[in-house]
Amino acid sequence: MKKQSNNLLQHLLYTCLGILLIYACQNDPELTNDDNYQQELLSRADYDSESFITEWTVPKDSLVTFTLDTNRQYNCIIDWGDNSDLTMIFHKSDYYRAQHKYAATATYRIKILGIFPQLNIQENCKPYLYQIIQWGNVSFQNLNYAFFKCKNLHSIASGIPNLESYTSTFGSCTGLTTLPDKLFANCTKTKSFLQTFANCTNLKSIPPHLFKNSYNIESFNLTFQNTGLTSVPQGLFENCSNVTNFVYTFGDCKSLATLPADLFAYSPNVISFTRVFFQCEQLNSIPVSLFDNCKNAVNFNYAFYKCSSLTGTTPTTGNLKLWDRAGQPGYPPTINGTKCFGGCLNITDNIPADWQ
Repeated sequence: MKKQSNNLLQHLLYTCLGILLIYACQNDPELTNDDNYQQELLSRADYDSESFITEWTVPKDSLVTFTLDTNRQYNCIIDWGDNSDLTMIFHKSDYYRAQHKYAATATYRIKILGIFPQLNIQENCKPYLYQIIQWGNVSFQNLNYAFFKCKNLHSIASGIPNLESYTSTFGSCTGLTTLPDKLFANCTKTKSFLQTFANCTNLKSIPPHLFKNSYNIESFNLTFQNTGLTSVPQGLFENCSNVTNFVYTFGDCKSLATLPADLFAYSPNVISFTRVFFQCEQLNSIPVSLFDNCKNAVNFNYAFYKCSSLTGTTPTTGNLKLWDRAGQPGYPPTINGTKCFGGCLNITDNIPADWQ
């Protein structure tokens, strides 16, 4: 009942602020576009559904600070979740105000409403972030490195905004163990997932439809490098036909043991698999048809280097091993495989010297 009362009071506060601002602006002859936006923003009734909402556990007398990019235009209000005054940011002179000190150790939900193009969390308060509750509609333009090294982040909302890249967005988030199925459901224009989850060492599994709508993706370089994955789901890259690079995608995944046969079946334009499974020490076998549809690939350098648990045979398409493809009809004239199977001592094939 108390929570409902607080929500009602919060709603009334926003509404009253909007009414007061509208009244003030009607009597202001120098009303600017920013003032118009502020007037509209504060009078919204649906701020809960529009806000970017995160949850933090903050020690007493500690600051949460968002460093705002001075090259971008922010028009927003921040509710710090502790019944303190709302922070208004509508001019560049307000950018220094994107920080708040908490008087008591507790868990707080921070809500940002308006236009907030880029998120930069100051390094010393990154450990306080525990959840991303809702992405809202704050016109994000860049989320590269947004949550990098937020080591206690353990839950992410579905529906991240549709951006061209997510470079290290969740890199080194060691608190992540799983991901929501529809995390990237909106990401139809994304071209790169460079290091997006690199060094998330406790990430054990990923949903099979994670990239279902990522039709324009071109690169998965280092996307899951050094994660805790034990397996990869079937159909993970099913709609990713424009991919050209799987460089180091699963490299250093020390617990990865099994791969689905169709992992790369839907990506015929791949050029490089360099270090794709580099030092995956628990990987016990390679599906024989793994690269059947990847006939344009020219780089397999270190692809399975030091995958010391591998047994059986290497991938074969028809009667062609990877090193036999070069110059054959439908294949590149030259294919590089330096140390592709280096340190894989239990494979039964007669591997050429330069491939081992």
